[in-house]
Amino acid sequence: MRRLRLTPLLVALGALVLLCAAAAPGSTVFSSSGSIAVNECCNGVGDATGPSSAANPYGTGAGQITLPGTVSGVIQLVKVNVTLAFNFPQDLDVLLVGPGNRTVMLMSDTGGNSNTFVPDSLTFDDAAGGVVPDTGELISGTYRPTNNGTDCDNQTESVPETMPAGPPVGPYGSQLSTFNGLTAANSVWNLYVADDCNGIGPDQTIPSWSLDITSGPATAVHVKTFTARRVWSGIALTWRTAKETDLLGFNVFRSNKGKWTRVNSRLIGASGTGPGAGASYRLLDTRARTGITYTYRLESIALNGRHSWQGFARVSPN
Repeated sequence: MRRLRLTPLLVALGALVLLCAAAAPGSTVFSSSGSIAVNECCNGVGDATGPSSAANPYGTGAGQITLPGTVSGVIQLVKVNVTLAFNFPQDLDVLLVGPGNRTVMLMSDTGGNSNTFVPDSLTFDDAAGGVVPDTGELISGTYRPTNNGTDCDNQTESVPETMPAGPPVGPYGSQLSTFNGLTAANSVWNLYVADDCNGIGPDQTIPSWSLDITSGPATAVHVKTFTARRVWSGIALTWRTAKETDLLGFNVFRSNKGKWTRVNSRLIGASGTGPGAGASYRLLDTRARTGITYTYRLESIALNGRHSWQGFARVSPN
């Protein structure tokens, strides 16, 4: 009987089909059980004479979301949606604490005076085009986590940490990608909200908040750093891996107005020297223009065709 011989071309085509057929990670939204009431800071006598006031509930009840055990795989992307019924959101510190006490300060001492009776719905996303504005009216939109670091009296931010069920001690993270790689199933998420400046008035609330979780199979690589910087010939992208197992390679995508375009013309092959070893990579984007803010994201592809997002990097105009 004549045996079928697989040529290198057939092998390559088979790998291509496997990559194209790989299932995209799933995204699911998990919402809080109720609203959060924010207490007036400092007993109404000014920031300098009293501590920040914790919201009620504080990291529990409506301030906590637990993902069900049916959520498979590891976390690859997280977006946080928060609705604010606030006249002075600048008074707020909003801290998200995820599994393993990993933290992100979603917004702190920013947002200005919203001056509106309609709650503002904010989405926090590492890939957003801008930060939460510090002055003027806060409008609904998508922003990067924004931490200005000082309150209305130019004091260092202070989220109550010592009370029961309080958050971990800072400093706090600044990117939601810090949660990437954590197990999604049965993970517990806490939202800690504090008012650090007197004067917002009564009846201030967070009516709702939710997590938009993208999860997928365990990745074949751990990326330690991913950075982008302008050079004379374009934008230099560099990343460093700490561990590569059964990794095929990487793709890099660029966006400036929400449309993602792949930068590399062909897959950037894995270069780890052995199972569990890391490597350094560099890619030059020569098509990037000056005067434009770009966001880049890194995609890894395993030998079995699974795609995973690994992180974001941003470059501002010259």
